[in-house]
Amino acid sequence: MQGMRFAFFYALAPLSALFLGCAELPDDLAPAPASDTAPAARASRVAVQPVVRECPADLPMDAYNINDARIDEDGRLSMLVQYGGGCREHEFTLCWDGGFMESYPVQTRLVLHHDGNGDMCRALPTVELRFDLRELEKGYKDAYGDDSGQIVLRLDGYDHTIPFSF
Repeated sequence: MQGMRFAFFYALAPLSALFLGCAELPDDLAPAPASDTAPAARASRVAVQPVVRECPADLPMDAYNINDARIDEDGRLSMLVQYGGGCREHEFTLCWDGGFMESYPVQTRLVLHHDGNGDMCRALPTVELRFDLRELEKGYKDAYGDDSGQIVLRLDGYDHTIPFSF
């Protein structure tokens, strides 16, 4: 019986640490229900942000991991991003310097900036971010004069390239 008490205690200890990690977990950062749905299928619930051309040099660069990135059925970049925190609102900005690397197809570099707003909590939330790529499409059309094309996206901190066709 004593062994069962210890097993029960050790099973509950990590759960209590999760709930006590922050004084209060905001509703918008509460864990989402478990789902095996791909990011693209859930995308309609996530606000779409623009890609920012030529971001200021002083944007915060707090730590994060890109777990997955792909172009969704609407032609937008959808990313699953994990970061440390959980008690404050976090802000993400996807930046593009406006240039293309000459290759076939052309490539471009994107940098995701993360501002954790001083959040010192220890949870590891995962969020879905969606970005409108029309700025890249417009830049391509202005540079190459073509109405359609393909750009290979290179996200800093992500080991895979992402083909974007329009």
